Amino acid sequence: ALMVATRQGLLLQDGCNSCFTFVHDQIQQAAYLLVPEEERDKFHLNIGRKLMDSLSDNDGIETNIFLLADQFTRGIYLIEDQDEKDEVADIFLQAAQQASAASDFTTSSAYLDLGLCLLSKNPWRDEYFLCLSLHNASAELAYCLGDWKKMEKMTEAVLTNAGSLTDTIIAHATRIISYGAQNKLNDGIHTALNVLKSLGQPFPSKVWKITVMKEYIKTRLLLRGLTDDDIMCLPSMTEESKLAAMSILNVASPCIFLSVSPYLPLVTFRMVQLTLKHGLCAVSSWAFASLGLVLIGLDKTDDACRYGELALKLVRRFDRKEWYPRVNFIVNGCIFHFKKSSRVCLQPLKDCIRCGLEIGDIEISMNAAYYYCTFIWNRIPLGKAEVEFSNYSDLMRSYKQNVWVDFTSLTLQLVDNFMGKTSDPLILTGDRINQDFMLGLARRSKNINLEISLFFYRLILAYAFNNYDLAFEMAQKCQMYKSTGVYRKCVLYYYEGLIVLALARRNTKKNKKYIKIARVCIKNLEHFARSNPANNLDKLLLVQAEFAFLMGHREKAISKYHEAIAIAESEGFLLERAIACERTALAMHHFGQDALAESHFDKSVQYYSEWGACAKVKQMRDRNQTPFSIEEEE
Repeated sequence: ALMVATRQGLLLQDGCNSCFTFVHDQIQQAAYLLVPEEERDKFHLNIGRKLMDSLSDNDGIETNIFLLADQFTRGIYLIEDQDEKDEVADIFLQAAQQASAASDFTTSSAYLDLGLCLLSKNPWRDEYFLCLSLHNASAELAYCLGDWKKMEKMTEAVLTNAGSLTDTIIAHATRIISYGAQNKLNDGIHTALNVLKSLGQPFPSKVWKITVMKEYIKTRLLLRGLTDDDIMCLPSMTEESKLAAMSILNVASPCIFLSVSPYLPLVTFRMVQLTLKHGLCAVSSWAFASLGLVLIGLDKTDDACRYGELALKLVRRFDRKEWYPRVNFIVNGCIFHFKKSSRVCLQPLKDCIRCGLEIGDIEISMNAAYYYCTFIWNRIPLGKAEVEFSNYSDLMRSYKQNVWVDFTSLTLQLVDNFMGKTSDPLILTGDRINQDFMLGLARRSKNINLEISLFFYRLILAYAFNNYDLAFEMAQKCQMYKSTGVYRKCVLYYYEGLIVLALARRNTKKNKKYIKIARVCIKNLEHFARSNPANNLDKLLLVQAEFAFLMGHREKAISKYHEAIAIAESEGFLLERAIACERTALAMHHFGQDALAESHFDKSVQYYSEWGACAKVKQMRDRNQTPFSIEEEE
């Protein structure tokens, strides 16, 4: 019959004489209509069965998996034999895995639902491993789609029926990352610690500094004398309980980081210790990236970058695409910018966003998106930032990544305040967030990073709009950043130094107190500028200029001001360039060089305008007496 249809010009035969195709879609549709409607589902089921019989190897099934799944979907209710149901359920599982790999999470979830429907009345007894795989995959897809109720239902089924602790690890891991996405950080940490205890990896109920120091020394002793090549040549980790522990330690890290939990160094040291004692696994790349992050907090920048590079080497060694965004995010988002220009880290962060979405690591993808926003907001025009950040915020909402929606909304509100979209630029309340509600949310969820980010953004606004008392108050609330390795530490010293020097000029009674703080800020900025001049030298120079201005060192101050402006411009810091020009204008006015003062003031207005800070431009142009009455403003 096929050869007759071919001779009549209805079909085409390939060169191997094994495949026929219709010459036109309309001919195919006409042929399909010849099949009675009530027989079409059976027709599709028979096609699926014949195709299965003809595909004798796994490669053939994998290549034709969607064709198989689509045929069985139409005739699924006609299958009566349980063995065949199990076989078809496995086809749906494979199709779901391929759809998920292509980021088609909705289709993948639908296939998994069909697979679950085909299981027997007692699947945990009759088809244990198939049932376990379907439930774990369904839970992971529910997480990707933000369906928390379904995630809980699927993981609960696994935790209730799993035959061993090892078989529950994927379900526990899915719950932990889901808690992180929902801003339930304590739930995520508590779950992880309980599972780790069951795996023989207990942690203390309370973390003391002496405990952290002991674990740090233990880790350093294990690393002593080992080159990167020595670590790369370690044997593979094979013990199931250790592999399970590494998996839980990995997924718990984001919850621990966001809550600024004291468990962060302990979790990191444990991953490195397990690697050095029991061998390498894919999670080892994350372990060394996390070690780099902890070392940044200890101001060991060179060691941090070394282990960051090692982490990237391990990702390449294991050739596991799913680890690329996770490790690359930590290395470029939290480590490398302490030695390199943050501009160099922007494209790798965008790659993390794209790759994370492709493989279903939504948490890290959205995390990288937020970090990208914080790295670039003061480098591009605010109008462009608003559009780009809003797109990321919408993407986060679509995946119900609430914790990153909160962070990004905070950054968007900062942008809006500078753009003049609020009645009071000092209050982070507008179309994006309400600062009081956000502060309450951060405290209820114990998300210390979110809480301090709110204070930090208010600090920036208060200083930029010359309310130094409020800026100093916010700086005091941000002090926790000085004991962590987060990216804002250097910038905090920058603003704190500028704030106290502005206060010292206005309040002579507290002059000594402010000068002491300023000296500490300068000392720390010198350290950061030596380590990474691209990101930090302009900030050091401006604080040094303000200090020389306060001390009456006219020539030194003018020289430092000009250097700060030039370097901020060459490094692409738009806000810092405008601030440096504004501060230079004030100093020039004080030194009696009014022509130069007017010139720098006008240049500052121009820079703020080009950046899009309409509220700041309005403030500067609205002064009735003189543009240099800023220092008297509150």
